[in-house]
Amino acid sequence: RICVTTNAEYMGTSDSVVSMSKPYLLLYNSAQFLGWSFILYKIVEHYAAGHEHTTLYEKIRLPLTIFQTGALLEIVHPILGLVKSPVVTTAIQVFSRILVLWGAFEAVPESRHSVFVLPTVFAWSLVEIIRYSFYALNLLGSVPGPLKWLRYTAFILLYPLGISGEIGSIVTGLPTVKSTGMYSMPMPNRLNFGFDFYVFLILALLAYIPGSPIMYGHMLKQRRSALSRVKADTKSE
Repeated sequence: RICVTTNAEYMGTSDSVVSMSKPYLLLYNSAQFLGWSFILYKIVEHYAAGHEHTTLYEKIRLPLTIFQTGALLEIVHPILGLVKSPVVTTAIQVFSRILVLWGAFEAVPESRHSVFVLPTVFAWSLVEIIRYSFYALNLLGSVPGPLKWLRYTAFILLYPLGISGEIGSIVTGLPTVKSTGMYSMPMPNRLNFGFDFYVFLILALLAYIPGSPIMYGHMLKQRRSALSRVKADTKSE
């Protein structure tokens, strides 16, 4: 649910929409590919230099916040008809990452200094490098076979890795969120509306229990379908 999105491969939209949106989508996916490649490079550089996990987030903070927040555009794309993707599913996936980024890493020092930053961002980076390069090349009508295989296979390992990191990052920040009452709005107040961010995070964590297996199963189904088409196309050549 969190690490691997299920956006359509820019197929199924009308010819007029595709012709108008193709340059923009190519630019967007290329920029995201370069951004996440840079983030992965900074991760490798950080550990190659012998630095600790506690300082990793500061090393990648700026590009991570830019390119992950920029993924909010992926909710807008299907709304505008630029791609044929399920809006609700895409929104859930994007906002869940936004929650980890802004509700854990950016909000709570304990979360961004924890050991869970590495598995989370490492998995995100690899997934997005594969995904955005696939989308960009698909727009150009030239996707290498190995890249397509990676697009529908890498998640088998990266999805559990990313999910574990995300859960760990949120859990690590819970004591601070509870003790400080950050982002919460206790009653009574002028708006007559109450919100408890700590409870919200607990509910988000509980959502991983049914959500993660369902999404993982969905991606396995997608993989079988996509790779079976590749085999069929190969045999017909």
